[in-house]
Amino acid sequence: MSAADAGLSARAAQLLYAYARAVDEGDIETLRQLAVPDVVLTRSDGTKHGIEAFLDLYRGFAAAPVLGSKHAITNVQAVPEPDGTVRARAYFQAAMFDPGEQTRLVIGQYSDSMREVDGQLRFTHKRITVERVVTIASGTAEFAGVTPLPAGQAAR
Repeated sequence: MSAADAGLSARAAQLLYAYARAVDEGDIETLRQLAVPDVVLTRSDGTKHGIEAFLDLYRGFAAAPVLGSKHAITNVQAVPEPDGTVRARAYFQAAMFDPGEQTRLVIGQYSDSMREVDGQLRFTHKRITVERVVTIASGTAEFAGVTPLPAGQAAR
């Protein structure tokens, strides 16, 4: 990868990291800011058009009975496309802390299109491919005698 690609990949990674945190925190307004108004969302259940359809996915996730989630994004590689957009590919793993006796690990890839808006990359097409869902026994939030924070709350 050239130095220019490395810099572009770093910028794309920052957008993906902001996206992951907003999804985990149920921050719909940040998700709105990270995408263009005519954003497209493609998953195995089809393709949806427009910001409200995009946000509906995350509204549903925020309303689901999940105790919390943590998205980890790795292997971000971004390249310029001939039409002036950026294509960023990355792996993700999302841990979903379900109520009861299980945790789901959702493993997959993103292949997103982005474009520059006011000096920042924004999603124009979010593509999510889930490759595996692994169910494991539920863990505990306790760690070596340290009282855990409620889900979604960060240490200050």
